[in-house]
This record gives sequence, structure tokens and C-alpha cells, in this order.
Amino acid sequence: YELQEAVEVAAMVDLAEATILAAMERKESRGHHFRADYPEPRDEWRQHTIATKDAGGVTISTAPVVRSEGQA
Repeated sequence: YELQEAVEVAAMVDLAEATILAAMERKESRGHHFRADYPEPRDEWRQHTIATKDAGGVTISTAPVVRSEGQA
């Protein structure tokens, strides 16, 4: 079980790092993501935040939200 727990802890640390970096990158508040320095939602930030990990660490990028017809 020790090996399993070590792998799980490493994965949790990776996820925490990605979450923190993504939150720092987003310059707005939306839903549960609230920033005192950016209290309002901004339409230009209506996009997906993508975190990828490689040997160099975590990289944050964005992708546009694609809406189907009839979606607001």
C-alpha cells in the first residue's frame, strides 16, 4: 500500500500545482473561482483553461468555448 499511497500523493501534488497556476492565470472571478483583485467576470475570459504537464513542469493555455446553436 505504501507505493500506491506515494503515487496518489504525487498525483495530488501535480493536480494542486496545476489548479493553483490556472487560478493565477485567470484574471477574473467566475463561479467558485473568486479573486479579490478581479471581482467581476469578463467576457474575454469566457474560455477553457488547459493545464498540461511535461518534464519541464506545468504549462497553462486556453481554448475558446464552442457553443451549440441555442446555447447562451
